[in-house]
Amino acid sequence: MGNRRLVACLVAILGGCFGFGMFVTFMPLYIRNQGMSTGAVGFVYATQALANALSRLPAGRLYDRVADRSILVPVRSNSCSQSNSSLKKSIRC
Repeated sequence: MGNRRLVACLVAILGGCFGFGMFVTFMPLYIRNQGMSTGAVGFVYATQALANALSRLPAGRLYDRVADRSILVPVRSNSCSQSNSSLKKSIRC
C-alpha cells in the first residue's frame, strides 16, 4: 500500500471502530454499575445517536470549506475531550 494518506485514513477508521465497539459493549455495564436504570442506558445511546446525526452534515461542510485540514485535527480532539469530561469526573481512582 503505497498511498500513505489512504493508509492513515484506514488506521483512523480502524481505531474509531474499535473505540466505538468498546463504547457499545461496556457503556451499559458502566451505567448500570453507577446505579442508573435501563432507561438511562437507552437515553445515553439515543443522545449519542442524535448528536452524531446532527453533527455529520455541519462537520462535513466545515471540512470541505477549510483548505488547511491540519487545523481540524486539534478541533476534533478538543471536542472529543470535552465530550468525555463528564466521565472523568465520575470515575473513582
